[in-house]
Amino acid sequence: MRSAPAPAGAARGSARARPQDRGGLFGRARPGEPVLSAAPRIGRDRSAIAIRPYQARDLQACARIYVEARRVAFPWRPPETFQPEDFERDSLDESIFVAERRGRVAGLLSLCPEERFIHLLFVDPAEHRKGVGRALLAHSMAVLGPRVWLKCQQKNFNALAFYKSQGWSVTPGGADEVGPWSYVASPQASMIAGLT
Repeated sequence: MRSAPAPAGAARGSARARPQDRGGLFGRARPGEPVLSAAPRIGRDRSAIAIRPYQARDLQACARIYVEARRVAFPWRPPETFQPEDFERDSLDESIFVAERRGRVAGLLSLCPEERFIHLLFVDPAEHRKGVGRALLAHSMAVLGPRVWLKCQQKNFNALAFYKSQGWSVTPGGADEVGPWSYVASPQASMIAGLT
């Protein structure tokens, strides 16, 4: 078993090869394979949100979202800290999914299935509060099962409020170069760990 993944926004090793097309249940779809989604149509304005496996053509959109969303989520960090190449490095060897809304990539999700861990969940700031994060969170549980966990920066108040609104528990964790972070656990994981 590998060591616990770094929280979102933290570097996890040196820059390596580009992520390849990923899909299927754990990111291994072949062309023409059906897309799996726990919540294909969610949103306040009733625009369809589809979750599908990451494909190489999504790299530019995902890298942009990863930069812009982290600049919003981590305003205490200098904006130049976040670079497009971070996405490839931080999601290497993970199962990646994208949320599409109105034909555009609106959010991204990267998972570590063997650890039931959500490593990255970021939504395009222009798509906040439109159901994209909720759809990605639901999809993570469809892929990983009900006992899921993640790490979230303690200063990322909006994300912590979102997870709490979904019934997830938050407990202090540790600190890294971005700052102190908390463990965030799904309701089922929280019950097993005695956090509720």
